Amino acid sequence: MKRKLCLAILLAFLCLALPARRKAPLVGVSAGISRGGSHIVPNTYVDAVRKAGGIPVIMPVLTDSAAVEAVLARLDGVLFTGGDDIHPARYGEAILPGAGVEIEARRDTSDLLYARAALRRHKTVLAICRGAQLMNVAAGGSLYQDLPSQHPGPVAHRQTAPDGAPSHLVYCDEGGFLRDIYGLDTLAVNSFHHQAVKVLAPIYTRVAVAEDGIVEAFSNRWVLAVQFHPEKMLAAGDEDWLPLFRAFIARCRH
Repeated sequence: MKRKLCLAILLAFLCLALPARRKAPLVGVSAGISRGGSHIVPNTYVDAVRKAGGIPVIMPVLTDSAAVEAVLARLDGVLFTGGDDIHPARYGEAILPGAGVEIEARRDTSDLLYARAALRRHKTVLAICRGAQLMNVAAGGSLYQDLPSQHPGPVAHRQTAPDGAPSHLVYCDEGGFLRDIYGLDTLAVNSFHHQAVKVLAPIYTRVAVAEDGIVEAFSNRWVLAVQFHPEKMLAAGDEDWLPLFRAFIARCRH
């Protein structure tokens, strides 16, 4: 009996002494929705989360706040993906003539419910392209509806080069997450958007800017947001972008 008791105590001590194996965080990936009603999530986002050590879970398009809260309660982090434009009415503007705004009202409603709930819950977020614009609007910021007409400049923000090819530089601010991750003043990024941050919501800090002054990345304690598409560059074989996703997954673990 004493021997069994000693063995049990020893096993218990070893279990306490050994470092616990950390579970891979569960990461929600926001979905788009087709004109026919099907959910759409490019594999590039799912693969990036998996490569970085997370478990991706598709977040459905929902318009019920209780259902959105129930989904978020089970997640360690959220990746807001790219896609259609956000309706200007969501930040208090009418659609400008000739702005070429393309919207999906159901996704706007769903994404804003998720984004605002994520902010309230202090969920770890990585927001990409439309996702970055979404997080800005959700916190009270505004957007340029159409960069070529509202903010013309030397940078082609809607590139014709292949998805994974960088097309312009961004300038990283001191103390921002991109500078912390890469240790560089500038990064070469790709670009597939005609809208962008106009007025940055006050809860965020800019961390990178393009040559023409367009905000390319911003953050706060819980949110990392980039206007470019690191998942496309990673999918094209540029492993230099994996550390960004690993930094996001590391935040999801806490």
